[in-house]
Amino acid sequence: MKKLLAVCCCWPLLALAQTDSTDTEDFSKYTDAAEVRRFATQKVLNLSASKLISVSYEFQGSNSVDVAPGADAAFSRFYQMKQAQGPRLLANFPIVSNDRIIVNLGGQYWGTAFSLQQPRGSISPAFPDGYFNDYMHHSMGITTSVFKPFNEKNFLIAQLGADFNAARPFSSGSSAKAVTVSGTVIYGWKTSERNMWGIGFSRTYRMGRLIHVPVLLWNKTFNDRWGMELILPAKGFVRRNISSRNLLLLGYELEGNQYLLPGLTGGAGNSTLFLQRGEIKPRLQWERQLKNFIWLTAQAGVRVNGRFVLTDRYAGNDQHEVFRTQLGVPFYFNIGINLVSP
Repeated sequence: MKKLLAVCCCWPLLALAQTDSTDTEDFSKYTDAAEVRRFATQKVLNLSASKLISVSYEFQGSNSVDVAPGADAAFSRFYQMKQAQGPRLLANFPIVSNDRIIVNLGGQYWGTAFSLQQPRGSISPAFPDGYFNDYMHHSMGITTSVFKPFNEKNFLIAQLGADFNAARPFSSGSSAKAVTVSGTVIYGWKTSERNMWGIGFSRTYRMGRLIHVPVLLWNKTFNDRWGMELILPAKGFVRRNISSRNLLLLGYELEGNQYLLPGLTGGAGNSTLFLQRGEIKPRLQWERQLKNFIWLTAQAGVRVNGRFVLTDRYAGNDQHEVFRTQLGVPFYFNIGINLVSP
């Protein structure tokens, strides 16, 4: 009886001793057998915030305007640009956003009111300063952009935009000739969360006249305080992150477009004229978080004239210029409120 009781007490220990202690649970049956794919994102660390909605106002100070009647004529008619100013509106929202593709759709409006002072005495032919004083120049456009990552490293950026630019956009003289189309394609590499770069090609009117140029994209964060944001030749900035809510950008941007001038004629065949306007803007830009996703932006710099000519045809070149100008270099500032993306 004592032997039977001993066997019963030891049996569970014997059974446990015979169990293979090296067996492990197969956790793979609880997971997806397919490997998880990862894709590059469109930002680097500490990059300046993307603006969903922006409302701003720009003012350019006084500067000289020297005028020549044609591409080869001497500058002999001296005006004064007392000021140029106007509002700017921007909206840009993602309509498709996931790991594999991001598609944004946006629109923008720029308005510029000029104040030109005519020199004393009679001038022939006279620059149409009265037309510029009477009619604000408007630029309204839509833009769509696509960011397509192929894997963790490689990506493609494509952007297409169309703008309607005219001094009298709702007059009977406005037409499809007020429309300009631009686009950019960039293929790039994201080597880390602090560095992405790419090369591509752009069709642009940023300097007032249609050009096709190569493009270099390079967003680089050197450390927690310093970085750079380049899309050359359109713009380039050195970034100083003062804090997560406060940053400075020092650099430049090219701006411009071609504007239809309904009711203003001249040149060969007394044709409707176009203004080809391009600007180079070296500046210091300050961005500051006010509350949550509301940010303040303030710019201060100078406006360097890239092109300010009147031509007698769409996408005209030097031989189609009716008036060309040399503009002084005024101070300018721009201040705005923005709703930024998280």
